[in-house]
Amino acid sequence: MTSFNPIGLSALHHTHIALNAHMAERFGWQQPVYYTSADKEVERVRSGVGISDIGPSGKLILHGQIDRYLLNGLKQEGVTEVGNVALMRFTEDSGIGDILMARLAHDEAILITEPNQSQAVAGIMADAGEICAHVVDITSVMIGIRLIGPSASRILDSVTELNTDPRDFVNTSCTQGNISQVHGTLIRYDLADLPSYDIYVDRSYGEYIWETLIEAGHRFKIVPVGMDSLSILKRSM
Repeated sequence: MTSFNPIGLSALHHTHIALNAHMAERFGWQQPVYYTSADKEVERVRSGVGISDIGPSGKLILHGQIDRYLLNGLKQEGVTEVGNVALMRFTEDSGIGDILMARLAHDEAILITEPNQSQAVAGIMADAGEICAHVVDITSVMIGIRLIGPSASRILDSVTELNTDPRDFVNTSCTQGNISQVHGTLIRYDLADLPSYDIYVDRSYGEYIWETLIEAGHRFKIVPVGMDSLSILKRSM
């Protein structure tokens, strides 16, 4: 019997096609690999700002006794404070890659995983024992958009009333609020020496937020960047 393995499509899939992106299947998703070339995109990001679709990343919401749960199940440096972001790991034999945790409230956090690992993470974390905590996979209902580069914060300033001043909203920070009148989560997690901001909103607002950021970024010569470009930047960390 032939197995059926559907390919995931981002809420921005047709946007990438219209931009003549070179698409490829990665981690079970059709993703833009590059629009012009990875080298050119990296150069533009380093001098200005780039925008990228990170919608395929796994996204989970964790509620409950977070501190007890995380200290039992994940390796991390101490307890993450509200408004902070931390990189965490399961045991080495779990097969699960790095997990980014943004602490939104005392009893709420969002976990960001590799695109193909959200279900595995949810399955492992479902067994919380006597700890009152639960996790919900929201990958299919949320879109992620990344702004990266020296001018990224200036674009955010023009579309939100959230305080994104780099002196206050420092690396490994997170917050929630309206972004162009849409409620979302904002995470700052820099790549190498470049400021990087990840915006997560309901999937239905994906194209609207993308177009809003593109329009706000015109004067900063914003460019779309693909997965190859982000991979090059990650390797430089």
